[in-house]
Amino acid sequence: MLRVRSPSVHNCALALRCLSFATTTRGSIVTSELKNVQLALEEALEGVNYIRQSAHQAFLETEPGFRSTTEEYMMRYQTFARDELVKALDKHKALLKSVGEDTFSEMSHQQKDFKLTFAESLLAKEKLDAALR
Repeated sequence: MLRVRSPSVHNCALALRCLSFATTTRGSIVTSELKNVQLALEEALEGVNYIRQSAHQAFLETEPGFRSTTEEYMMRYQTFARDELVKALDKHKALLKSVGEDTFSEMSHQQKDFKLTFAESLLAKEKLDAALR
């Protein structure tokens, strides 16, 4: 083992070790956050996929005298699904802003399904926006 006697060289080596640890730790935190964003997007998409079933179930569970039209139930559940998508997309935007575009792009390449999930989320939001106009 090489002994370093110069304090400046020792400080430099210590700084490099600290930087390496911080970069690795930050990378794992970003990856973890990216997985959280992907999970939020997937859950929001699942809500979109079950709008019709959820609206129909709510319609059936309501007392006949208090029921609205089925279209109103559909609009209500479309609104719920769109709100969840917006929250998940906001998490995506916040993570992108906090880590920077380059780091985010690098990390999202490692998550195979992330870009597809994100694209499906954007498409679903556009469709819901159009349906609710």
